[in-house]
Order: sequence, then structure tokens, then C-alpha cells
Amino acid sequence: MAKKKRKKAVAPRLTRKQVSRAKREARQRRLLLIGSGVVAAILVLVLAWGIYHDKVAVPNQPVVLVNGEPITTAEFQKQVIYQRMNMIEQARALPQLADQVRQQLDSPLVLGQQVLTDLIEERIIRQEAARRGITVTPDEVQKRIEELIGYPYRPTPEPLPTLPPPTVPPTVTVTPRPTLTPTLTPTPMSREAFEAAYQSAVERARRAGLTEADLRRSVETSLYRERLMEAMGPELVPEVQDQIQITYIVVSTTQEAQAMLDRLAAGEVTFDDLAAEVQDDDRPDTASREVDWQTQDFLGQVFGEETASLLFELEVGDYTREPVLGPDGRVYLIRVDGHEERPLPALALEQLRRQAFQEWLDEQVNNPEIVQYILEGGVPRWQARVPQEPTL
Repeated sequence: MAKKKRKKAVAPRLTRKQVSRAKREARQRRLLLIGSGVVAAILVLVLAWGIYHDKVAVPNQPVVLVNGEPITTAEFQKQVIYQRMNMIEQARALPQLADQVRQQLDSPLVLGQQVLTDLIEERIIRQEAARRGITVTPDEVQKRIEELIGYPYRPTPEPLPTLPPPTVPPTVTVTPRPTLTPTLTPTPMSREAFEAAYQSAVERARRAGLTEADLRRSVETSLYRERLMEAMGPELVPEVQDQIQITYIVVSTTQEAQAMLDRLAAGEVTFDDLAAEVQDDDRPDTASREVDWQTQDFLGQVFGEETASLLFELEVGDYTREPVLGPDGRVYLIRVDGHEERPLPALALEQLRRQAFQEWLDEQVNNPEIVQYILEGGVPRWQARVPQEPTL
């Protein structure tokens, strides 16, 4: 008897409705996968943009342009942090300064403006030095670093002779600009000790985000400043200047000064006689003094510009024909004892040239054609980006 053949199972055919549903579900799954991928890509892009904006774009945005050269946010912020660190270390080393330092740290805009001004001055100095062909070599930077740290050891030089102070009216105080004096090491420093001190300074700078190159650049800038000041000094303040010698008599009232002038006009006394009389007077508000060679600018600070101009017009031996009211409220009679062009004393010349150089630098810093502050929302951008850390 022959075997019957088995029929193969045949999958039931999908209806048209089932086929349509399957296609629709497949399409939905595909769209869901694509949508998830797009969302994930957008999230990655947003995150990447945030990182780029905070770590790259903002730090590289300029806060100031100096003749078109930018000072970036990153450079500005690092220098502020470094300054704050130095101030905190100073307060910890000298606790009596802690309150003063804390007040300065609590005024971030004031500190930020000081740091930014220093950076602007650096750019101006370097640009002017480059224009004049002034250069500083790496060896010179290294030598200055060694001098600042105290290596190699140099014995303490013999003190300079003490110069007598110039004779000026007792109410005038001449305050020299502060100068940096390198600290001399009491004992010879080894090369190893120098390297340790140098690396310590580099490490301190790195904690603020600065590099060793940044540290050396600051030393280089100080050398550029010195060389530029030396080059510009004769232009700003000539060594030979018009100067006069004077003798003045000072009394407390206009009436007393006029009485003296009347006696002079009548020929009763000479100017020297009056000076001697006043010198012998014990009253604290009367005096007579001889002032050695001085410029018109200096005497303008003492007696006022109008009086100084008058004195330089008088003949030698002549005196003011009317009482002169000084800035101190006292009344002066002044005689010109000498008038000639002559070199300024070395110390006075150096001081005047330093002062004139700083005045020139201030003019550049305050010139809007040279220094352009970047604004955001109508205010300088740097003000919103001043670090307020670390704190004491």
C-alpha cells in the first residue's frame, strides 16, 4: 500500500491590512531611531559648544585693544589671580596688613583696573620700544632674574654720600617717586639654591595659570621700560635748562609785606637788610631763605605758575614789586639772584625724567585712539570678568 505524501505547512498569507500595519510600525521604529540619534547629536554639540565657549572662545576674547593689539580675557584673569595670590601671601607674612589687604581684595573692580592698566602700559612700552629698535636679549633677562633673586652674590656696596636737601620754602615737601631696590643676600648663594628659588617662583606663577614664559616676560618688560625711559629721557627733560637763584622773604600779612616794599622804595633799607631782620624775628610765620638754582616748573609748584613766570622775566638783582600770595596762604617778597642755563643736578634730572616718562605713559593709556575698551551691554567687558578668587 503506497504511503501518502505529507503536505507542507504553508504560512498564512497576511492580509492587506496586516501588511500595512507592519510597514507602518517599521517606519515608526526607523524614525524613532533617527530621532534619538539626532537628539543625541544635538546634546553632544551643545555640550561641546559649551566647553568650547567657556574654555576657548571666552578666554580668547579681548577685553582691551592697544593700537589694535588685544589683551585677552585669559591673560587679564591670570594676572588678577596672580596679584591676588601675592597680596594674600603678603598678608599672611605680615598679619598687621591683613585688614588692608582684605579691603583691597573685596574691591575687585579697583584691583582689576590696576592690573589692566599695568597690562596696557606693558603693551605701549613694548610697541614704542619696537618702533625705536630697542631690544632685550634672553641673556639679559636671565641676568636680571639672577640679580633679583640674589645670585651670584655681590657684597653690599658702599653707601652713597648723603646729599644736603635743597633749600626750599618750609611749606613745600618734595617726595621722590619710589624705586625698587634689589635685596642683597647676606651670604653667598649657590647655584642649587638659586635654581630652587627660581623654581619656587615659577611654581607660584603656575598656580595662577601663568607659565614660566609669562614670568620671564614680566622681567623682560621691566628691562624694556628702563631702556625706553633712558632713550626718551633727553627728549622729555633736557639736561641743560633755564634756571634762577632766588632769595625770598615770607611774612603773614599783605600789609606787612607792603610796608617792607615801601621801605625798599624809599631807600631806607636793602633787600638783604630786610632778609636779615626777618631772619632775626622769632615769629614762626616769618622767615627768609636762599634757594639755589631751580627751574620754572619747580618754582611754579612752590609759588604758583604765574609767580614763577614773573620771576623768570625779572632782571638779576630785581625783586617782586607787589606782595606775592603763596599757595600756603603766606605772603612773599622774592628777589632774583642769578639767571642762566645750566645742567640739572643728576639726582633731580633722574627724578624729573622718571616723572615725565610716567606722565607720557599716562597720556598714552588715557588716549582713546590708542586704547579701546571692548564693551558689552554698554560697560567695559573686563568688569564682568574680574576674578574674585582666591580670598583671604
